[in-house]
Amino acid sequence: NCTNCTNPFATITNPIQYTVTGTSPFGCVNKDSVLVKVKKPFTVRVSAGDTLCVGESINLSAFGAENYIWTPPTGLNNTAISNPTATPQTTTNYKVVGYDSLNCFQDSAFIPVVVYNYPVVILKDTTIRAGDTILLNPQLSADVKNIFWSPNYNLSCTYCFTPFAWPLQTTTYRITASNDGDCITRKNVKINVLCSKEDVFIPNAFTPNNDNINDRIYIIGKAVKTVIYLRVYNRWGNLVFEKTYFDANNRSLGWDGKINGVDAPVGLYNYSTQVICGNGGIIPLSGSISLIR
Repeated sequence: NCTNCTNPFATITNPIQYTVTGTSPFGCVNKDSVLVKVKKPFTVRVSAGDTLCVGESINLSAFGAENYIWTPPTGLNNTAISNPTATPQTTTNYKVVGYDSLNCFQDSAFIPVVVYNYPVVILKDTTIRAGDTILLNPQLSADVKNIFWSPNYNLSCTYCFTPFAWPLQTTTYRITASNDGDCITRKNVKINVLCSKEDVFIPNAFTPNNDNINDRIYIIGKAVKTVIYLRVYNRWGNLVFEKTYFDANNRSLGWDGKINGVDAPVGLYNYSTQVICGNGGIIPLSGSISLIR
């Protein structure tokens, strides 16, 4: 308010340096300076909130102030910096208060952090007989929204909650469950497949009369993958038919009741065979067949 008085008053809005010059009655002169800084109101700006899965972290950020205090302190690695890391266990609305070094002004803002738990999936390993069908029915927490099964081997569907499975060999399926927070839980379930003689069928009689009904003897079984060999003998023990390493359940690959292209006589014949199940097990079988015309 004056430049030649002892105690002037100043009204300023920006930092400014004032210099005072003093002169003694004897004409001696000296100078000194003072820098006046002004604290102004400010607005605290913050980063966006986010959605987390429990155990995950997010970096919070605040701008515009000199100092900060964050509340609540739960899940924060530091409550007095501009960019703390938050690892909340539950949904939390973090508040930050910004202030200047002289505590002249304050402003606050909020960052919401939504926390989802991981879905719960319970499904136990089980055992079935080869050729059987099983319903995969996991216990799921109520928040599960989406399901994906893999592999899709002998599975009725891959995106339904309870698919049917009929694996011919021991198979491990994986269920992937997710919720609205895109939190994912994966669970493996092993379906052990048993294969035995009871899972293989060979008719005890056939009628090779070219009527396309029961004209051939062949290996039948949902669980059977490959026939290592099939041998047929007459009642004197002579080999009349042999085929090795061929697909099961294929009518055209069985014995047609002929010996060297000629109709075999009616009667009782013996057979022996070895088959490979879908689970890799080898099963030997033997028995008798009646040829009827």
